[in-house]
Amino acid sequence: MRLISDVLNDNQKRLARYLASQHDSNPEMSIFEIYGRLWVGDARVPSDVMTAFTLLSAEEQNTVGAYMALPF
Repeated sequence: MRLISDVLNDNQKRLARYLASQHDSNPEMSIFEIYGRLWVGDARVPSDVMTAFTLLSAEEQNTVGAYMALPF
């Protein structure tokens, strides 16, 4: 059985960890609100996560979003 972590690259894993931590600390926020912070370059997003996000292709970003939408 393959785990999600087996499919994701390092930048995707960093992004997934950030999304999970944001969901854990703000369960009322939707994945769209959290992704919105990334898209606008919100200052609350750590720089390493922002860098990882910007280095991902749209397809790689969507892959993370699809996996992370499951628990939301």
